[in-house]
Amino acid sequence: MMTAQYIEDFPDSGDPGPESQAVTDVAHPATTYFSARLRSLSEAITLRELETGGVRKLNAPALYALLEEQSPDLAISLRQMHRYYNGTATPRIDVVYEIARLVGVSPRVFLPPSTDDGATIDDDQTENR
Repeated sequence: MMTAQYIEDFPDSGDPGPESQAVTDVAHPATTYFSARLRSLSEAITLRELETGGVRKLNAPALYALLEEQSPDLAISLRQMHRYYNGTATPRIDVVYEIARLVGVSPRVFLPPSTDDGATIDDDQTENR
C-alpha cells in the first residue's frame, strides 16, 4: 500500500529545496503479511454476544475491544488497531503476541514462511525482481 505524505524540509539538512515535498511510503513486506494473516484469521473467527446471543465476525473494533478487556496495559488505540488491520502500521512484538494469544494461535502465524536457507519468501521475490 502506498500513501503520499508531505514533509517540511529539515532546517539543518543544508538542502534549500522546496518548502514541502511528496514522500512515498511503502509498507514493509512483514507488515503486509501480518495484516493479511490478521484479516484471514478474523474472517474465520466468530464471536457470540452473551446478552443477545447474536453472532458476528471478528473485526478490528471487536479485536480492539477484546484486547482492551484482556490486556488493558497494552496501550493501543482503536485507530492504531485499524492501521494494523489494514497494513498501514507495523505492530510491536507485544501486540503481535497478545493478538495471537487472543485468537489462539502461535505468534509465528504472523511471520512470513521461510525457505531452507533461512531467507523469507519475500526476500526471494525481491532478489528475483
